[in-house]
Amino acid sequence: MMWIFALLATASAAEVTLEPGASIQDAINDAVAGDTIILSAGTYEEDLSTESHGTEEAPITLAAEEDAEVIITASGEVLQIDHAHWVIDGIVFDGQFGNADTLDVGDSANHTRLNNIEVRNSARDCIDMGSPEGVQIANSSIHHCLYFDSDDDERIDAHGITGSAVRDLRIENTDIHTFSGDAIQFDPGRAAPGWNNVHIEGCRFWLAPLEEDIAGFSAGQVTGENAIDTKTWNEADEANLTIIDTEAWGFRNGLDIENQAAFLFKEHVKVTLQRIHVHDSEIAFRVRGPTSARPNGASVQMENVLIHDVDIGIRYEDEISNLTIWHATFGH
Repeated sequence: MMWIFALLATASAAEVTLEPGASIQDAINDAVAGDTIILSAGTYEEDLSTESHGTEEAPITLAAEEDAEVIITASGEVLQIDHAHWVIDGIVFDGQFGNADTLDVGDSANHTRLNNIEVRNSARDCIDMGSPEGVQIANSSIHHCLYFDSDDDERIDAHGITGSAVRDLRIENTDIHTFSGDAIQFDPGRAAPGWNNVHIEGCRFWLAPLEEDIAGFSAGQVTGENAIDTKTWNEADEANLTIIDTEAWGFRNGLDIENQAAFLFKEHVKVTLQRIHVHDSEIAFRVRGPTSARPNGASVQMENVLIHDVDIGIRYEDEISNLTIWHATFGH
């Protein structure tokens, strides 16, 4: 086991550099607020879990060495984050299409920062969150979240990013593609007290026919549903969702999907869209008003949207009463 220790500027903070073959979990077990664990290039076969909290002034950091390709891999869950103020930077997390979410961000993982990471090859959700506050995901790639039930011969939802009653979540400059559910969905369980204040900016979401047989799916199939799908607890306050400078495409010809839309906004959400580009899809935007089961419909404001190469630009349903469209360009 090769460990190299170097003191940082503060007396209590330490930096640990690990080589492949060393135990990352042992280093995590010893980490305290302000510590940094640096991983040298290579593949580490471990499933990990956090053991202590960082602080706002002194987070705990797990990062790849500069310019190094670092892969952490296990069958199923690769990292469980259950503590606040962790920074994960520059690492590839590969779930080997195992039977669990690849990254699990728990209720207590407040102010977690996931930067420059890649999450891939999950047979469940790639990133699944409980109800943390202040999580940031930036400059990352999330893909091949694919769940196929071979017993029933059917596609089952596996999302790029999902969670429960998350608050103050930011997702920036991140690509999400090749999933069997949605790129982003909150909250499939409709949990109290409801999610709120999700900000998405500079992202790209897409589907395409598979180039090869993989994870139970066949080449040529389009595996997923939507770029974003909103669900909320009926008794929750109106959930705010802001999407800026984001592109979505490829949401058509999905397996057993009717009226497939890039963006599906429904239930008690207030959605603000600015500079959104949607193309090569069946429906660009599908928005719903109240229903008997979900008495609070969506409120949607679009500004400067570009829509082309779709069957339907905007489909509105269930007597939606709050839909505003400014400066929209429709082509083809």
